[in-house]
Formats: sequence, C-alpha cells, structure tokens
Amino acid sequence: MAAVQIQNLSHRHQEIADFLLANPQIKNLQVLCNRMNISRSWLSIVMRSDVFQEYWQSRRKEYEKDMHQRLVLRQLDITLKALDKLDNILADDEIDDRLVFDIANKTAQNLGFAPSRGPRTSVVEERTQELTRTVDAGTLATARETIRLITRTEHAQLPSPESE
Repeated sequence: MAAVQIQNLSHRHQEIADFLLANPQIKNLQVLCNRMNISRSWLSIVMRSDVFQEYWQSRRKEYEKDMHQRLVLRQLDITLKALDKLDNILADDEIDDRLVFDIANKTAQNLGFAPSRGPRTSVVEERTQELTRTVDAGTLATARETIRLITRTEHAQLPSPESE
C-alpha cells in the first residue's frame, strides 16, 4: 500500500511549519493538532510528505540563519556596551591598579594573546576567509616586556598617596 502524499503546500501547511519553528519546546504534536483543528493522522501525512519536508528544511535553514544573525548582533551590542563601561572605569584616576591589570589580562586572554605552554601562539580571526597569525615566543616576550615598561612608567608618574 502506497503512502498518502500531499502534492502541493497550502498556507495551512506553511502555518504548521511556522508553529513548529516558533514553539520548539512543544514535543507533543497533539497541541498543534488541537490548535489547528486537524487530526493527528492528517498532521502525520502532511509532515511526512516530500513537499512538506523540502519546505520544512528550507524554512528551518532560513530561520536558523536569521536567528544566528540576530544573536550575533545582540552579542556585539552587549560587548560594545561592556567596553564602553570598561572605558569609563579605566578613565577614573582613582582606579586600583590591580583592577586595571585584571581587565587588561582578561582582555588579552579573550583576544588570544595569553601565554601558552608551547613554543608558538596562534590567533585565528574569522572573516570571509580564515586567517591564522602565528607569533613566536620571542615576539610575545618582547611585547610583554614593552607592556611592563609602559605600565611601570605610567605608574611612576602617578602622584603617591603620601604627597597629597
């Protein structure tokens, strides 16, 4: 006996796909059947049809792409707000040097500049192409020493608490 197949998608079939995308937490499809006033057997016929499966795959890819873009933009917005707040904190002359060091250290780690146990450190930037920048241990040590010198110089220029 051949399986019953729908031949064309209707707006109702598209509503089924939209409902499934909008409600991923619903595992019991009887909820969908009740909402759309259709039988469980008819829903099964629709969902197993080649036409619906093709539409479902296409629609799900669109939805996932859109959701990914929205999440990336939201994360970028949050990151920029956090960086603005860090800027304000670091601009305060009363800030504890340990906090400045902690912020700089964590930022460097998140950017991939933390020391590694191996002889080389790699930083991968994701853009339209994947780029890998490799930094040898000597360059990394020179950069660290430069940061230490700048930090010491700036710290030495700050007025001491006794002089106030």
